[in-house]
Amino acid sequence: MKLDNQINNISPKKSLGQNFLIDLNIAQKTVHLLEVVPDDIILEIGPGKGVLTHYLSELTNDLYAVEIDRRLSDILNMQYPKKYYPNLNILNQDFLELDFSHITNSQNLAIIGNIPYYLTSSILFKLFENSRYVRTAVIMVQKEVANRLLSSAGTRTYGILPIALSFYGKISFSFNVPAYCFFPQPKVNSKVIAINFYKQSDTINNSQEILNMVKLTFQQRRKKVSNALETYLHSCGIDPKYFYDYLLTNSNYQVLDYLDKRPENLSRDDYIILFNSIQSIALNSK
Repeated sequence: MKLDNQINNISPKKSLGQNFLIDLNIAQKTVHLLEVVPDDIILEIGPGKGVLTHYLSELTNDLYAVEIDRRLSDILNMQYPKKYYPNLNILNQDFLELDFSHITNSQNLAIIGNIPYYLTSSILFKLFENSRYVRTAVIMVQKEVANRLLSSAGTRTYGILPIALSFYGKISFSFNVPAYCFFPQPKVNSKVIAINFYKQSDTINNSQEILNMVKLTFQQRRKKVSNALETYLHSCGIDPKYFYDYLLTNSNYQVLDYLDKRPENLSRDDYIILFNSIQSIALNSK
């Protein structure tokens, strides 16, 4: 009872974007969506007061719960003593600084978390950059962000995030979570998304380099690709006029068509073709 009072007396920190999930049905549904297999190592982002940890600790898999708030990590260590929960490891650190290779050396991480919404992009890119370790991820995000991740080329919400996601995995399932399921209630609704990551053998070569090009292009998303690409072309040692003339001379009308569009009108595969074309020209011009 004393421990319960300590947990209840911990107030959320606005600076850490803390909104504690209080709906146990949503917690169970979220954990169930993770679909853990025997070889998985579970990695929980920001366990908070342990509403997901409670159900995760019932599994036999090794579990790492990464909590940046010392108040909460101390409480969780008291709530889940190592003597009774030998598979549970509470890590008091910033998830964004976590070295996944210290936990596993294969693609068997099952990641779950009710994440701070202001860190959504940073956390997603952390997962993408470490995709060689991640098998699946179930995370709670702002509903608007989830809808962006689910969007396709040519739509208003399409941008860097859905393109980046398409290089590393795809959303297999999602469900809505209303604001009243949290304390304090956020001003936005939420959505739980399940991402299945591609096997390393199925990932695309040069994905990081292509995404760097995409990011530079979307910095000027209201311009045509021909203009938005200039910074990237210069970084490759290619004069934009030479690039355009080369495409004309070689009748590469597909890429010429891309240049006449805006960044949000190109799909992942379009960007791959565009990248390969630029790299080919860069190689030939040396």
